[in-house]
This record gives sequence, C-alpha cells and structure tokens, in this order.
Amino acid sequence: MTETEHFLHIAIRQINAGNPAAAISPLHHVLADDTRHPTAHAYLAHCLRDMGRAAEARREIATALALSPEHGYTRRIAGTIAIDGSDFAAGEEHLNVAQRLDPWDPWVYRWLAHLYCATGRSDMAVWIIDDGLQRTPNDAGLMGLKASLLLRAGNTAGAMHAAGDALRLDPEAASAHSVLGIIRLLGGDTDEAREHALLALRSNPNHLQANRLHRLIRLKSNLFFGLCWLLAMWAHRVTQGGSNTAVKYALIFVLVGAASIARWIEPSWGTAFSASLLVLLFGTAIGIKLLVRVAFRQIAAVRLSSDF
Repeated sequence: MTETEHFLHIAIRQINAGNPAAAISPLHHVLADDTRHPTAHAYLAHCLRDMGRAAEARREIATALALSPEHGYTRRIAGTIAIDGSDFAAGEEHLNVAQRLDPWDPWVYRWLAHLYCATGRSDMAVWIIDDGLQRTPNDAGLMGLKASLLLRAGNTAGAMHAAGDALRLDPEAASAHSVLGIIRLLGGDTDEAREHALLALRSNPNHLQANRLHRLIRLKSNLFFGLCWLLAMWAHRVTQGGSNTAVKYALIFVLVGAASIARWIEPSWGTAFSASLLVLLFGTAIGIKLLVRVAFRQIAAVRLSSDF
C-alpha cells in the first residue's frame, strides 16, 4: 500500500464512522502529493458538505467533476450538494448518472427518494427505493427508508411490514425502530414507543426521526400537551370514521342545539344570552381545534421526517 492509499484509506474510514472533520487532514496529505487526485477532491467535498462548509464543498466537487466526470461516487456527492442548494434539476441529473455508473450504491437511491419527495413526486420515492432493493436486497437502510416513506403515505400496514424486514436485516436499524415507535405511539402504546425510540437513538444518536419521536413522547407526559394529544387522537379516530365535513356540521349542530336548549329552559334569558352562549361554545371549539392542531403538527413532524 502506497502512502497515498494509506491516507485515503484513513479518510474513508473516518467518513464511514461519521467523523468528517478527522478525514480532512489525511485528504490534504493525499492532495499534497497529487493535486489532481479526483477521488480525494470528491471525498473532501463530502466532508466539507457534512461540516456545513457549503461554498468550499461546491468548489471541491467542481474540481472532482472536472477531473473525473464518470465516477459514480463523485456524481453522487455532486447530486447531494446540488440538492442542498435547491438546484434539484442538477441534483437529479448527477444522481441519475451516479445510478448508471454505480447501480449498487444504496445512497444513490436514498438521495433520489429525497429529491422526489422534495419536488412533489413522493409517489416515485417508494418506487426508486424498491429499485434499489432489487440491486441491494440486504440493505437495511433502504428497507428502513421504505418503511418511513410508506408511513408518510399513510400505509401503516406496509410500513410495519417493511420495518420488520429492516430489523431482520439489522436489529439496530434506527429508521425501522423509529417507524415502529411512531406506529405504537399512535396506537396508544407509549411504553413500546419509548423503547423503540431509545433503541433507535442507541444505534444513531443523531437520527432525526428518532429524536423527534423521543421529544414527542416526553411532551406527552406534560399535562397541557397530554390534553392536546387526547383531543388529537379523538379527532384522528373520528375523522377516520367519517368525512371532515360531517364532523364540522355535527359540531355546528351541537353548538346551535345547545343555545336553543338554553333559551327553551329559560326564555327570559333572551336572544342576547343564547347568542353569548353560542359565541362561548364556538370559541371553546376553536380553542380545542388549535390545541389539536398543535398535537397534529408534532405528530406530522415525526411522521414526515426522514434521515437520508
């Protein structure tokens, strides 16, 4: 093994361990020996991107592309950097080339799924993940992402099945544990949901979906948010059983009926009182709706978050 290969190997090991800062120095050693080393420029762009140094990452990936435009990893990193900058057309072009050059790279499929979701083509996201699983059927990360996407689409049964497959491939798969935790929480099993969240965080402390799930479980123990949660779950079950319009009309009927009964019980209260009661009840209903919306927003944040 040459000195260049040795430093490149160290850098790759640090990147795979999630420690991009430690990969910078070995990569500089490689580039000091060969300033036109295309892979080193691509790996350096990867590290700079992960460290939030976007402008430097763009410069490095441009150099890598100029030196080696037909390299799958370089194209994949170029795609992710373009997506970060909201240049979705360029990102899609780079990722499609990366898929052609290296169809066995699971991260290409993850980022294509992310791009499809970001550009309003969520229906294609599961399709591209399935395509990736055809190439790499034993990739727990892809299977876990499929579970997250199915949960996002409201396919709970499919999400549970995919999460189970992911855990059979990797018992510590963070995405799979997060999906199962969300499903358990929505089903009312807080203890089981907490266990899945903790298992996900043990596997990956920075997992976005798992962290949001854990925060939501902790919030649920708060008295105020607990009320919001109960109302949200009630509204969730009611609206699943019938249309939202029917529920709204039923609420209006209850409010008007309550005001009418008040007038019938005591006519002397007059129209003013019944109108005041109607306003009070309507205000209470609006307040409850806002509380429910807070809870649903937290639920949606957990269900829609994905780690790519």
